[in-house]
Amino acid sequence: MNTARISLAGDRSELVGVLRDVTERRHRKRELQRQNERLDEFASILAHELRNPLGIAQMYLGMARAGDGAAFEQVEDAHSRIEEMINTLLDLARKGETVGDVEPLSLADVVERAWLAVDTSGATLSRDGVDRSVRADADRLLEVFENLFRNVVEHGTDGQAAANANSSLTIRVGTTAAGFFVEDDGTGIPAGQRKTIFDRGYSAADDGVGIGLTIVKRIVEAHGWSVAVTESEAGGARFEVTGVTFQSSSVE
Repeated sequence: MNTARISLAGDRSELVGVLRDVTERRHRKRELQRQNERLDEFASILAHELRNPLGIAQMYLGMARAGDGAAFEQVEDAHSRIEEMINTLLDLARKGETVGDVEPLSLADVVERAWLAVDTSGATLSRDGVDRSVRADADRLLEVFENLFRNVVEHGTDGQAAANANSSLTIRVGTTAAGFFVEDDGTGIPAGQRKTIFDRGYSAADDGVGIGLTIVKRIVEAHGWSVAVTESEAGGARFEVTGVTFQSSSVE
């Protein structure tokens, strides 16, 4: 608000003020700040995560030039890993913390689509009470389950051979009064790591991008929900999404 005093006839004066609505300008400023923060985050993650596979590619390229033909395969694998990282990080940077159109969705259908989209390597899916509907962004909710399933398959075992370990790994999806959960009977997550597991860059695997659970957290919170990790009854990991309001009837 800008004010000015105006002199009138005699000794009189009046104070005149001009009000200016800056709500939209402040909103644009906050949005620009968030965009800049996402770009900074993307740049820092990209620089950090690409160093390892790039170093591997350079090392094996040197070996290939020295005559080791088998090293070319390692170079190719490293380049594929770099491409995967870039695509994942671009997805995070572009979509950020937003959701699109929210509509009634069959939770069972979303779970099934996510399960088929992920390489579960022989793991078993168990469903419990997922025949309910929830209002959400279809594509982004699918991302939540895809990332949770992928996280379980990649980190739910203790380093045994994948074919043997994953064949005995059971992933259970169910609902509660407050939302839904994804849990497993794997090795679980140490209590000391549960507060940081959703932080960007966190990964229990040497070759992990460390961004999947960050995406989960952001999508969940963009819907107005919350996510936390605890221990399942079988001793594995249990991811709980709460604050979810289910529809009164399932979606046909």
